[in-house]
Amino acid sequence: MKSKIFLPIGLATLAACALPACDDYLEVDSPSSFSDEYVFGTVDEINKNLNAVYAYMLSSNTYGGAYINTYCLNSDVEMTTNGSETQNSNGNSYRFFDATADGSNINNTWRDAYANIEYANNFVCGVENTEFYTDPKNDDHAEVMQMIGEAKCIRAMNYLDLVVLCGDVPFSFSRTADNYDKLVMPIADRDAILDSLIEDLEKAAPDMKFASDVTVERCSKEFAWALIARISLFRGGYSLRPEGASNYKMVRPSDYKNYYKKAVAYTDSVINKSNHALNKSYRQVFVDECNYKIDNSDDPIFEIPLTTGSSGNIGYVHGPSVSWTSTDNDKVGYGSSNGGLQLNAFYRWTFDTLDLRRDFVVGYWDYKDNYTDAKSVAHTNEEGSPSLNIGGLTYRCNKWSKLWRENGGFGSGTSGNTGINFPYMRYADVLLMYAEAVNEVEGAPTAEALEALNQVRRRAGLPDVSTSDYNEFFTAIFNERAWEFAGENIRWKDLVRWNKYSEVIYRQFYNYYEFAANMGSGYNEENVNNICTYFASAEDVKDNSVKIIKSDIDNMSSLTNYYYCFLPNPVDINSYPCTNEKYNTLEILNVWGTPKGFTKPADDKVTINGSIVTRAWIRPTSDLSSSWVDGDGNVRPACRLSFRGYMYISSNDVPFGACNNTLSNLPPVRYILPIPRTFVNRSNGQYVNYYGY
Repeated sequence: MKSKIFLPIGLATLAACALPACDDYLEVDSPSSFSDEYVFGTVDEINKNLNAVYAYMLSSNTYGGAYINTYCLNSDVEMTTNGSETQNSNGNSYRFFDATADGSNINNTWRDAYANIEYANNFVCGVENTEFYTDPKNDDHAEVMQMIGEAKCIRAMNYLDLVVLCGDVPFSFSRTADNYDKLVMPIADRDAILDSLIEDLEKAAPDMKFASDVTVERCSKEFAWALIARISLFRGGYSLRPEGASNYKMVRPSDYKNYYKKAVAYTDSVINKSNHALNKSYRQVFVDECNYKIDNSDDPIFEIPLTTGSSGNIGYVHGPSVSWTSTDNDKVGYGSSNGGLQLNAFYRWTFDTLDLRRDFVVGYWDYKDNYTDAKSVAHTNEEGSPSLNIGGLTYRCNKWSKLWRENGGFGSGTSGNTGINFPYMRYADVLLMYAEAVNEVEGAPTAEALEALNQVRRRAGLPDVSTSDYNEFFTAIFNERAWEFAGENIRWKDLVRWNKYSEVIYRQFYNYYEFAANMGSGYNEENVNNICTYFASAEDVKDNSVKIIKSDIDNMSSLTNYYYCFLPNPVDINSYPCTNEKYNTLEILNVWGTPKGFTKPADDKVTINGSIVTRAWIRPTSDLSSSWVDGDGNVRPACRLSFRGYMYISSNDVPFGACNNTLSNLPPVRYILPIPRTFVNRSNGQYVNYYGY
């Protein structure tokens, strides 16, 4: 059934043309100037129209940037610090759960997301009015059905990500031109939206081709299947629902297992009917993306096809911070990077020491106006001398980096618009979705679910998980998804649908606050357990050999005591942090897991590419405290205020909930973002913000 009401107010005119290139195929004085048979008269014209759908997906306000970085909310994986005691006037404090409806970013995202949806609606509705669609015997019918499926996938992506961010949103599969007298698309219930997306993709997928026939830069049959599974897990998971204007609670549908069953079916299809596998190393998958190398049979299932020089900030917001003098820009072809997408200070300590992902993903170094150092690291096997950031509040996410680029880099003086593709869907995600869904449906892991999880672990160099217990297996999935998807803006969304976000934020808040408080109390034997850190090794960009910088080795040679770091995450939240217990320095504690015992060596030797590398745990010195405490030993604002919209400590306050909350009665995190004020004001009263906005 077609809806009679369409675009959100202000977007109706985008149907005419919002892209410079669209006048090649759409020049309209009014919505009905040309018939669908004219606009979509040949397969070539249909393909041009589909290219416009893809092109609008690359907007920096959506998949070209904002969906990866701007809305990367704080968690136990990705982390941005905040030192302000008051709400930012720009209204864009999404990561700290403290945004407003006046934020320019969310306004721009709604504008461009709905423009992309309108392009997809125009395409699907228009092509379905041609004989290419209506006549199965037409020679080009199969090709056109594939293209319709691609447009439906892009439309579903946009709606899914809007629902995850904002809850109930305006929704329609119809185009503005068919009902031009209607200006405001009504808000739809998120469950109805997700059900419609699932049904729409289930109809489209059978007529689509595999990635081996169309490339992972286009939507494929297995991507449609995987997208159905992802939508199903969000449909069957928890989400924040309003109770009046200001109150809200986390709710899960009573029939949630039906959606987990659907996720099982469609991930199983991807696993058993497509040709994807985890053949490359974890590192190589992302280095290849930095070098524009496409593989239609490995981990990526669908990559956002970004364009060098005009779209995408992958590798610019990731990786080390890099800046050059104007003179060095003439010599170095990499340009600058801001390294703005960063990781939680405690994230590294959750990894198994054998995990191959840890040293690749978590980065400690920057390059500032130093051509010689960068050249040595990027182009030779020599040791560079980057500026190490050890003991900081956050660390770089090196999964992608402009420095991974081969053959001269991106060009002197460049910054963003790297054109590095973003893997919106990976096979590793399909395997872990399958494992999770099977465990939920069956009440315990099956042999197939264990194998799916263990395929991901084997690539990371980890031993297989073996358990028949539902809770133990969920814990394994919980951890594995944290380690696998850093920097991909997946973690907080997983925590939401599992209803674990409040618990994780509560723990992370005290990680930062208590760590800083202990550090400020002095460097002595009593609290050294709580203020240890890890001296990082530098990684050679060219061949992945890891070296300890000589100055670090000199520093460590004078130390006699080595300590392992602790994590307070598994501690009983009913007592922590209200006791003064000290933690065993001989253990590394895994998040949500069982403490892993270690003997206490002087160092930890591993072999990487045939070279023995020493990783040493050291006692901190006073210079490590500057990020955490001020000159008087007081906890710095960033350690008190980085989860400000949920919980914080001012200079004189006691944090809410200390010693009074259990995990079962923590208030929910207000992760839902508001409908932009501009859209509310122009909706004739149809759009209303809840959740206290």
